[in-house]
Amino acid sequence: MLHTKKIAIVGSKSLDGLEDVYGMIQRVIEEEVGENSSSLVVLNGGEDGVDTMAGEVALSLGHDYMIVPLRGCIHGCNPGKKYCFDHSFRPRSKEIAEKAEKIFRIYDEACGTSTCEVTASFGDELGRKVTRIPVDVLSISR
Repeated sequence: MLHTKKIAIVGSKSLDGLEDVYGMIQRVIEEEVGENSSSLVVLNGGEDGVDTMAGEVALSLGHDYMIVPLRGCIHGCNPGKKYCFDHSFRPRSKEIAEKAEKIFRIYDEACGTSTCEVTASFGDELGRKVTRIPVDVLSISR
């Protein structure tokens, strides 16, 4: 029976559609499957950018893709807005880190702190293998 490996690939929205980033994602997935051809699930929050790109690549390579849904804030933290950081984004980041064996954060070096770093930090706290892959947008192919 094959082990189903779950990895999170999360990252910056600003990297959306960049061919070099698609290549990075594909290499990560192919290395994780490796020679043992284990079953693989890529998971993340399904946000624009690296998240959806990772889903596209996973599915194109015949692997599963799972989106961890964002839950609405029921505390009224941001009047007129359905989501807040503490009750929506932060708990989803923790859930992604809990479900993943490994976390890959592919991020735009210029973006600063983001929700994908929150996921990576939860991974660090939980003892997951976390790989941060910075991308210098000015130096890659578009």
